[in-house]
Amino acid sequence: METQAIQHAPAEAADAEAIVEPHAGEGTGVRQACAVLPGRLLQGARILPQRNALLRLLPTDGVFVEVGVALGDFSARILKQCRPRRFIAIDIFTIHESPAIWGKPTAEIFGGRSHEQFYRDRFAGPIAEGRVEVLSGDSLDSLERLDDASADVIYLDADHSYEAVSKELE
Repeated sequence: METQAIQHAPAEAADAEAIVEPHAGEGTGVRQACAVLPGRLLQGARILPQRNALLRLLPTDGVFVEVGVALGDFSARILKQCRPRRFIAIDIFTIHESPAIWGKPTAEIFGGRSHEQFYRDRFAGPIAEGRVEVLSGDSLDSLERLDDASADVIYLDADHSYEAVSKELE
């Protein structure tokens, strides 16, 4: 069994901008790039067991933006628990183009509808009330359409790559 050393960022780099360092893939012998978060971004951070635990920490009656809504399960939880006065759902809405998601055929999930139509049907009531707005398109383009400081909470769950999330946060 071959053992590989994993190189860690030096302690003095903890407050530097994100560092991309070599990382040994576990047991694969393949070296990968691994992003290290700057220490300043982790100050005051809390670790939660799962994302639903986050909802009790968020304000109610605010303006929420969810980027990457998938089938709307977390959207429904946000609407029920946080009761936002305005909820903006952003997604590229292309899941219906895939043959399956999470092991289930998309044709069975969507019943012949597009991903966007499925989501709009699921939230037809809050959309009609004007509490939910659906923006279809690339997350960066959609976020740029929002006024600065117009949201109380922005939940990012779209492209999970470091580069994409970094751009979404700008």
